[in-house]
Amino acid sequence: MTRAAMVNAVITATEAKVALLTERNMRTAEGFHATGTSTDSIVIACTNRGEPIPYVGPATRVGFLIGKCVRESLSLALDS
Repeated sequence: MTRAAMVNAVITATEAKVALLTERNMRTAEGFHATGTSTDSIVIACTNRGEPIPYVGPATRVGFLIGKCVRESLSLALDS
């Protein structure tokens, strides 16, 4: 991924997380929609091998897979 694509990847992962929290109607103690916690973190790792990927929005193959992984892992965490 290019540097710009890595930024896209973070945005795509964050959007997937917030979408799932909204769908689950997760709320803060004050009643606002939850978007995450102060302990959230993310790492985007790249091998820098192969052709550079210039963009990783949710409509791209890589972006779709990032969103799917975020949604599945967060769903498992919330259900346990």
